[in-house]
This record gives sequence, structure tokens and C-alpha cells, in this order.
Amino acid sequence: MQIEFYLLTAVLLLLAMAFVVLPLLRSHESLDVNQQRARQLANIANYRSEKRDIQTQQSNGDITSEEAEALLAELDRTLLEDSEDTTDAPEARRGLWWAVPVLLVPLITIAAYQRLGGLDEILLQDRLANLQMPESIEAQRAEIMSLHDAIQQVAAKHGKRKPDYWVMAAQTAMNVQDFQAAANNYAQLAVQYPDDAEVIAYWAQAEFMAGNRSMTPKIEGLIQRALALDPDQSTVLGLVGIAAFEAADYPRAVDAWRKIVARLPAGSPDAEVIQQGIDNAIALAASQGIEIAPVEVAQVVAVEVEIDLDPVLASQGLQLSDNVVLFVFAQAPDGPRMPLAVARLAPDTTFPVSVRLDDNMAMTPAMRLSQFPEVQVSARFSQSGTVTAGSGDYQVSSPVRVAPAIDAPNVRIVIDQQRP
Repeated sequence: MQIEFYLLTAVLLLLAMAFVVLPLLRSHESLDVNQQRARQLANIANYRSEKRDIQTQQSNGDITSEEAEALLAELDRTLLEDSEDTTDAPEARRGLWWAVPVLLVPLITIAAYQRLGGLDEILLQDRLANLQMPESIEAQRAEIMSLHDAIQQVAAKHGKRKPDYWVMAAQTAMNVQDFQAAANNYAQLAVQYPDDAEVIAYWAQAEFMAGNRSMTPKIEGLIQRALALDPDQSTVLGLVGIAAFEAADYPRAVDAWRKIVARLPAGSPDAEVIQQGIDNAIALAASQGIEIAPVEVAQVVAVEVEIDLDPVLASQGLQLSDNVVLFVFAQAPDGPRMPLAVARLAPDTTFPVSVRLDDNMAMTPAMRLSQFPEVQVSARFSQSGTVTAGSGDYQVSSPVRVAPAIDAPNVRIVIDQQRP
């Protein structure tokens, strides 16, 4: 890939020179005033465009201020050379000066890509996109390890400017069971994101695996740090449960795993797997004479929603796309717009239709119906098939407010409007 990149650059460079240099060498007459002016305007326009690109990269954090100053200085020097008075120079020699920007632009681009990590990223993405696993297990492992080493090198070189490299390096390290390398990469991320509970959790998990699944004061400190940021962080709770289970501290394992299950949709595959672990821990505790009290079944708050279609709208005929989906959802009236509970119905539903909204329909455990004293209930025929509202969607013009409760109060909403 790297050889192909440079060959392509060389071909483009030769083409640029052919368009710029050869006509000038064949010319026996000096450029007139209009031609010189047009050339100057083109150079200025190119200068302004490249200057904006450099400033954008700096503002996005892709390059440092020192690197931006160096690139801008080179750009200024190029513009100055292009603007020099060449009236007394031989015509052919004067024409050759205009090849300088043509030469410098690709060379500066290559240097910038190499310096800032863009070329490394292109090479990595190309390698990942064209990754083909050999047939033998040994060859497969060798290929994966080679890829892991390449990503680690890129992360060490450019991770400070591009944290995504650290994430990629940490994930590949975990995949090849290089747990210490994964821990080191998550530690680097934690320096930049010290208040990210997920980063701290993954760091603790990698340290736990690197230490042969043994709990240490360092790992305990990371666990407490993550839980202080997010008491319900599932990765940390899972780690606490595993460590406690292996240390025969079954009550602690059950307590941690129950917190995870409480935040998962009932009956989900993840919830069933963790529940099996809880049942095993309870049984092992009982064999040692330790009784673990059963969890109290929480009463779930909900809302019963009846959805109907406005007769006028129905008589006009709904123009529905092939991807259309009917969503019924509840939102916080004065909070985030992410739905607290969502039900997805088939577009050929017969109206009126009823649906029950509760915590099991939450899009994320951190945003649930039961966390709000009042919610706003609505419905939408989404032409795109996504929850996000779009042009042409049929929806409820006046959402209804209701207080979720254990006895599931009933509300009625009517789809009566099409979005422009």
C-alpha cells in the first residue's frame, strides 16, 4: 500500500508538471499582463484555501500550534516566491518558477500526512479493509499479532494527538490476550479522560486479566474510582462479581451482578446469562451455610397508550415508504429528547391499537421511564424507519403528558399531522 501511495503521488506530480512546465518550455513569448494577473490570483486563492485547511486542523486538535506555524510559514514562503518580479529573467527560466508550488504541494502533503499520522491511518485502514486470514491457525495468529504490533506502534507515535489510536490498540491487545499492553493503552486514555468511568473500568478489567485474574490494591482503587464516577458502571460491576465469585465471596458477587441485571431488559440474553451466575453463586453460598436473601421484585411503573388515526388523515390516504415504522414513545417533557421508552409496531397496524410502555423499553439504562415523575407520550409513522423525526412523517401534533405509575394509567393519542 505504501509503495502504491508514493507511485500514485509520483504519477500525479508528473501530470501536474506536464500541464505546467512543458507549455512554458515551448513558449517563445513572455506572458502578457493578463496572464500574469490570472496566475497571481490563482496562487492567492490556493494560498487562502490551504491556510484555511491548516487553521481547521489546528482548531480540531489534529496538529499542534507549532506544527501549524511551520506549515503556515512554508505556505507564506511559497506565496512570496510566486510573487517575485521575474520581468528580467529569461522567459523559459521564468516559467519554470511556476512549477515550484506544483512540486511543493504534494511534497508538503506527504510530509504532513506522515508527520501527523494521516498516512499511518490510511495504511492501517487499508490493511484492515483488505485483511484476509490464512488457512492455518499458526498463520492466522501470526497475522493478528503483526496487526496488533502495527497498531501499537501507531498508538505510541500518534496517540497523544489522536486518542482513537489508543482505543484501537487497547482493543486489539485484548483480542490477542496481550492484557498488559491493553492496560497500558487504557492508562494513557485515562490521563486524557480522567472522568470517563468506562475508560477506568476497561483499565481495571485489563489490569485484572494481566494479573492472572487476581485482585490487587491498584485494581481495587480503579474499581472504586470508576464506581465513584458511575455507581452502575456495568463493566466494573461485572469485574467485581467475577473477582468475588473466584474468591468465594458469593454475597458480594451476587450483589454486584444483581445491580447489572436490574438495568437490563427482562428476558434479554445478557440478563439470562448473568442470572445463571447469580443462581450458581447462591447455590454455592448455601452449600457453605450462607443464606443470600432473594431480591425483592420491584413493581414496574408503566403507561398504557391507545393510539388512533385521525379520520380526516385516514380518508386522505397515508403515503408510506417501504421503510416506514410506527413508533410509540415517551420522553421527558423538559429534559433530554432521547426517548425513555419506545415501542416499535408494524406499519399495517389496525387502529385503534394499544401498547404498554415501561422500563424494559428504555433505549439506555441511564434514561428510563421510572426516573421521571411525568412523561410526554407521542407516536410517529417514521418514513425512514428510525426514531429521529424526518420530513413526510405522520405524527401526533399534541403529545399527552402523564405520570407513570404501577397501575399503568391509560392515555389516548391521535396521529393527525404530517411533517413538512
